Amino acid sequence: MEQTGSNIVTCTICKVTFTFTGTTSGLLGHLRHSTEYFDLLNIETPDWSPPLASLQSAESESLSLTGPSQPGPSQPGPSSRVISAAPQQQTLECVFTRRQAYPDGSEKKKNIDSHLLKLIVTDMQPLSLVENKGFQEFVKVIDPRYVLPSRRELMQTHFPSLYEKQKQQVREELEGASYVALTSDLWTSRQTKSFLSVTAHFISPEWELKCKLLATKRLMVDHTSKNIGDALKEICEEWDLLEKVCCIVTDNAPNIVKAVTDMKVNHIPCFAHSLNLVVQNALKNTNDVKKVQEKVKAIVSFFHHSVKASDKLCAQQVQQGGERKKLIMDVETRWNSTFYMFERFQEQHEAVTSTLCVLGRNNMCLSGDELECLSKAICVLEPFDVVTKELSAEKMTCLSKVIPLIKALRSCMYSTDEYRRELYETFPLGLELGARLDRKFLGLERGFILAVGTLLDPRFKKLHFVDKGNINEVQERLINSMRARSDSQAPVPAPATQAAQHQRPTQPKRQLDLWGEHDKIVKECLKAAQTTCVGPNVDMRRYLEEGIIARHEDPLRWWKNHSQAFPLLQDKAKYYFCIPATSVPSERVFSRAGELISNRRNCLSDENVNMLLFLNKNMN
Repeated sequence: MEQTGSNIVTCTICKVTFTFTGTTSGLLGHLRHSTEYFDLLNIETPDWSPPLASLQSAESESLSLTGPSQPGPSQPGPSSRVISAAPQQQTLECVFTRRQAYPDGSEKKKNIDSHLLKLIVTDMQPLSLVENKGFQEFVKVIDPRYVLPSRRELMQTHFPSLYEKQKQQVREELEGASYVALTSDLWTSRQTKSFLSVTAHFISPEWELKCKLLATKRLMVDHTSKNIGDALKEICEEWDLLEKVCCIVTDNAPNIVKAVTDMKVNHIPCFAHSLNLVVQNALKNTNDVKKVQEKVKAIVSFFHHSVKASDKLCAQQVQQGGERKKLIMDVETRWNSTFYMFERFQEQHEAVTSTLCVLGRNNMCLSGDELECLSKAICVLEPFDVVTKELSAEKMTCLSKVIPLIKALRSCMYSTDEYRRELYETFPLGLELGARLDRKFLGLERGFILAVGTLLDPRFKKLHFVDKGNINEVQERLINSMRARSDSQAPVPAPATQAAQHQRPTQPKRQLDLWGEHDKIVKECLKAAQTTCVGPNVDMRRYLEEGIIARHEDPLRWWKNHSQAFPLLQDKAKYYFCIPATSVPSERVFSRAGELISNRRNCLSDENVNMLLFLNKNMN
């Protein structure tokens, strides 16, 4: 405000003039129309919306101000204004408090800190994020009162506290599980450090499938079966799981297979890894396809390493009315990358061939016979790609799908499509794939764990078993195991106390039991009838009589709704449904670890790698 006369003041912001009565409350009330006043004080704009009753009361106390009688050139509009009363003036203590940082123990700071930790863990951001100038300015704009914790404070206080809290939560969930299946794999970081990852899979009391990362342990010893086995035992002992582990799923590496076997735990080979070996070995042993693969790789590499060639290819694709698509290079460890390389090359071969000719690289072009070989290879590899996608489509594929998937794969290979069936019977790669598939998965139904897992899935039951005699044996063995478990859980009479053992037995008075023999016979009959009504045989028979559910329905939800109807069988369902078909869950840790141990975070200690990966995988 600026005084322009004895009783006249002018607002320096909007240039409106007022009569001045000697107090400043009316002038302060006028300032509510502008936030610039509060920007000058660097404080948050207060709420200028007092209740209507307060405004009316203020007006009744003659706190209104009247504008000048004649409008000036800078004052359009009415000749007078009525200004409502301002709210109560803030105290100095309130103003300074609003400019101070949040106290360390305040709920507001704790809430923002927790979300900062979640941001770093979920997106695998480097810890140096809190030291970046741009991020600090961004946070200051969002909330000037929040002070970012330092990098040291994050690693020494915040993350260890969050890790212990999350670890206790996972431990409580594991305590509620009856059975636990593990997956494990070895991997090497960019800093050539070797780690062993272990994930746990179990069914919760609410029949929900859970997956938790237990540990990412640094291995500083040779990868012998003994050393791997010792590391697995140490992790299981840390989580009190030795008595609950029903099986361990790994790849087919001999050292880790022997480590699991020496632990006296059931070993399940990774289905995805086994299928990958089938296709990879078939490609290596088919010379014609191998030559085409090497030639296509050379072409893809040429376009990836030449900017001029890549630009020419894009122009050629647009000229032919297609989309700009980059050629795909295969990866040696994943067979399906070869399939995708073939598919993309076949799709773009006209544009690729034209570009190579323009660049004078005619010798690199594929001949007609090579293109035909490429097309046939794509046709015979397609069913294997469909199965691989099926395995990766779900968050975790249960063991019960292995037998149905293999049968479905064979059905696709030798389907009613005459051209495809002919390729599997005459084309070298098709013959090699069929032979290796039969060898790798021969006797799959004879595996007790695989067979029972499929039998207890209400989507499949006996549908996909070829050997009916074998499934009957599996069924009988399952019934016997339920009967043995039921007998082992029967109450055992408490042993006599030492005092009772030293007491001299008293001679009871002998009474004539007229109906003793009759009561004994009736008791045996009742026991036999009860066994017939609720025993393992009845559970199995009634389960198989239930209708098969649709393939897209959730089998765990079915078991949750029918667990009371099958008291003995539902326990076995929990045992087998927690077993994954692949070790993909532990292998997925590698991709997250690659993001974690990057060039910006290459100095993380082994303990911090384990802690951050644990939080990333287990935080909800």
